[in-house]
Amino acid sequence: MPKITKGLSDKDIQSAKPKNKDYRLYDREGLCILIRKTGTKVWQYHYKRNEKRKTLTIGQYHHKGRPGHVSLSDARIARYEARAMLDRGIDPSEHKQEQVNGSHGEEDKTFEALGREWHGKGTWVRKHARNILKSLEDDVFPIIGHKQIVEVTRQDIIAVLAKVEEREAYDVAKRICQRCEAIFDYAIAKGECNDNPALGRAKYIQKPKSQRRPHLKEKELPEFLNKLSKYHGRDYVKMAMQLLVLTFL
Repeated sequence: MPKITKGLSDKDIQSAKPKNKDYRLYDREGLCILIRKTGTKVWQYHYKRNEKRKTLTIGQYHHKGRPGHVSLSDARIARYEARAMLDRGIDPSEHKQEQVNGSHGEEDKTFEALGREWHGKGTWVRKHARNILKSLEDDVFPIIGHKQIVEVTRQDIIAVLAKVEEREAYDVAKRICQRCEAIFDYAIAKGECNDNPALGRAKYIQKPKSQRRPHLKEKELPEFLNKLSKYHGRDYVKMAMQLLVLTFL
């Protein structure tokens, strides 16, 4: 007899923690959940069509299936529906994309429209929220904002990041990449696209060049200590500087 797989439970999924690399937990009959290193959990259905392995992205997990998310029971229903389509000769991934293309006006599905929608649902403090939106308006929307979300490619994301790297703002580039990745995750959960071209791009961003900080040379110490002794500012500042000299920190 074939081995019967137990399948996943909500407890299994909720207790799954992100690791250094993406990994999957498998349910049954091709259904699995992708645990991304960012902590996002996305349902996938793996199947074969015309001897090719394909993946249907079902949506982002939430145990209660809140709007825009998919519960365990809903994911299993989606798997059965996908299998029924295959039995009728229909590719479920292509069918989903056709539904996406016909469900909304083209203007509503641009990267900028979905990016602003994602931003509007954030729970950041006001100042941080402004900074996030400004970074998108300055460095992302002018380049790919007009594109339909399904048309944005990995090369587009690389081009966005390259512009930021040109001014040696490497940390900014990483944050922008993370925000683009989050926007695509949001779009996938809504059923607006199936792929996240920003995923994994951050690791290719250059690291800032390390710079040696200015320091006092040994011959400069007497003059520094003399000036420090004549310092009439706050006492704790003076004592802290004296302590640094004594401990060489």
